[in-house]
Amino acid sequence: MAEEGETKSELLSIRFEKALEKKHPFTLLGVLIAIGFALFFIWGVHEGSWVEDLKEDGTVMIRDAKGSYQDEDPQSLGETRTIQL
Repeated sequence: MAEEGETKSELLSIRFEKALEKKHPFTLLGVLIAIGFALFFIWGVHEGSWVEDLKEDGTVMIRDAKGSYQDEDPQSLGETRTIQL
């Protein structure tokens, strides 16, 4: 029976949490590790070049970028070079 101030649903919740702890003691640790890996891969790494601007006279501006971009725009961190076709 439920103790004073507790309902049956609270007791079921407590029993479920204790059963979960017994079966999966590293559940919280596993979740935190999974979140860490997800954030690492979501933020990502970029390396490459792309055409920034192409003019009629044959001038091409190329942007080269490399690095990790967590909160930055890759275009703002790259270097540009200009070539003549």
